[in-house]
Order: sequence, then structure tokens, then C-alpha cells
Amino acid sequence: MDVLTDLLHRARAQNALVRRLIQRPPWGMTYADAPPLTVAATLGGHASIRVGDSTPTRLAAGDIALITAPGGYTIADDPATTPQFVIRDGRKYLPAGAPAGRYFRP
Repeated sequence: MDVLTDLLHRARAQNALVRRLIQRPPWGMTYADAPPLTVAATLGGHASIRVGDSTPTRLAAGDIALITAPGGYTIADDPATTPQFVIRDGRKYLPAGAPAGRYFRP
């Protein structure tokens, strides 16, 4: 078994969900209840991922990140950008907790 297959097996990766995000800076969102494994690919531009209180990781165009943070993570154009939304239970909320719209479908 190769390393990626082992990682997917341990993360119990099933029922994949693909989301595409195309934004202009400033942008940011927090995934409050992230799945056991998230794959983030930066196809153009750049992004910053912060898991919990850790140091942010910058992704450049062409970079791929495997995120195993069931406690959640934040992705934004820059580490200093405040997230505009929190994604929880498949729904988009404002940071204060009020619903921001229907289901999140980027």
C-alpha cells in the first residue's frame, strides 16, 4: 500500500465532495466541522490555510494540501484576512452565527 492510499484509508475517505472556490481578495472562510480529510488544490493565485491556532501555511499556484483537521480550519487569501463566513453542517453562516444564505455551493 502506498503512502497516499494508506492516508486515505486511515482517514476513512468515502463519499467525496468536491467544492470549487473562485474568489477575488480579500476572501476567507472557516470550515468549523471539516471532514476527516480535505484536499485543497490551488490552481491559480495563492491561499493561506490555518489549522486551529497553528502557523498558517501558504499555498502557491499548483500546490496541494492534505488537511486532516476534524476540528476545523480556515482558508483565506492572506493570513491577516478575517473570514467572511463559517461553514458548519453544510450551511454558510456569518462569523457571529447568523445564517448567511442557503446551502454552501461554491
